[in-house]
Amino acid sequence: MGFKAVADFDFDTIHSSIAFGNNLFVASLNISPDQAQIRTSHDGINWTARQVEGGEIRDIAYSNGIFTASGLTHALASLDGINWQCSQAPWANNFRTIIVFMTYINGLFMASGWNNVIVTL
Repeated sequence: MGFKAVADFDFDTIHSSIAFGNNLFVASLNISPDQAQIRTSHDGINWTARQVEGGEIRDIAYSNGIFTASGLTHALASLDGINWQCSQAPWANNFRTIIVFMTYINGLFMASGWNNVIVTL
């Protein structure tokens, strides 16, 4: 098995995560620490940019009909991968905490990061 490039994004962005659910690919792109973008695709080749609130996004997960995304100071949620709601994350006031991974386990979205932090969303 080999890898095949199917989409080419801008080189001035950092791609941090991708998830698939509800027949939709959802990818996060970090343009700067204060600006991120969600891109969506039905085929994994043609992508549509979506503006979101907050800043940098570290990870995206999908389960039970919900997309979630974790950022440095915020969490995002979406039922369709297109329209997102942003709220301050429980780790926002701890400057030594950076969430780097999110997953869905036993009915909970869980995020983990630096300094042994584990939170549920």
